[in-house]
Amino acid sequence: MKARLWKIGVCILVPVIILSFPIPEGLSKNAWQLLAVYLSAICGLIFRPFDEPAVLLAVIAAAGLTLGGMGGLLSGFGSTTAWLVFAAFMIGTAFVTTGLGKRIAFTLIDKFGQTTLRLGYVAAVTDLIISPATPSNTARTGGIVYPIFQNISVALDSLPGATARRVGAYLIMVLYHVSFTTGYTFLTAIAPNVLILSFAQSVLGFKADWIMWATISTLPGLVNVFLIPWVIYKIYPPDLKHIDNKAISKEHLAKMGPMTLQEKYLSCYLFWPSSAGLWVLI
Repeated sequence: MKARLWKIGVCILVPVIILSFPIPEGLSKNAWQLLAVYLSAICGLIFRPFDEPAVLLAVIAAAGLTLGGMGGLLSGFGSTTAWLVFAAFMIGTAFVTTGLGKRIAFTLIDKFGQTTLRLGYVAAVTDLIISPATPSNTARTGGIVYPIFQNISVALDSLPGATARRVGAYLIMVLYHVSFTTGYTFLTAIAPNVLILSFAQSVLGFKADWIMWATISTLPGLVNVFLIPWVIYKIYPPDLKHIDNKAISKEHLAKMGPMTLQEKYLSCYLFWPSSAGLWVLI
C-alpha cells in the first residue's frame, strides 16, 4: 500500500509542478494543462500504481474535470483507426492465450526447419504472419516468437556465453532485425504507425487506410524479411548448420495436444478460407 501511495503521489505531483510554472509564450492555457495531464499519464504507465486501463481512465476523468468538458478528450474514440488497433491488440492477446501462435511456429519448424538458415526463415515468416494482428514488437516478437526460439536454442545446447554462437545468437539477431521490418510492413503491426498516419493526415492532409499502407510497404517489407536471415547467416554465421527439426516440433506439438476449439475459432477468423489448409498441415 505504501508503494502504491508514493506512485500515486508522483503522478499527482508532476502536473502540479508543471502547472506552477508560467505558461510559455505562444502556448494556450488548455495546451499547457493538457501537457501536464499527458505527463501524468506517462508517469502512471511507468510506475503503474494501478493497471493501465485504470490509470488511463483516471487521467481522462481528471482531464475532463480540469479542462472543462469531455468531448475533445473522447473524440479520438470515434476514429476507426483507433478501433482497428484495439481489435488487433485483442487478436494478439488471443494468439498468446489460445496458443495458436506457438502451434503455427512449431508447424513451420516441422516443415521447413532442417537447417539453421531455414530456421531463421521460419522465425522471420512466423513474425510476418502474426504481425498484422499484434500491434506491438514486444507482444509479437518478445511475447510469442522469441520464447519459442529461445526454447529451441536451449534444446540445441546453445546458451548465453560460450555456446551462444551455436545457434541462439544467430536466431536472436534475426528476430531483432525482422521485428522492425514487420513493424512497418503493416499499419497494425506496431501502434506508432497509427500515430504517424494521424500526423500525416493533420499536417499534410494525406489520408491512407490499412489496404493502402500494405500495398505501399509490402514489397520492401517482404524483400527485407527474406534478405535478413541470409545476410545475418553470412556475416554472423551459427556454428550449428543442421537441426533435428522433426524431433523438436514433434515433442512440443505433442505437449500442446490437438487443436483446441478456441484455436480453430481463431484460425477461422484470421485465415479463412486458408484456415482449412492450416488444419490439414497440423
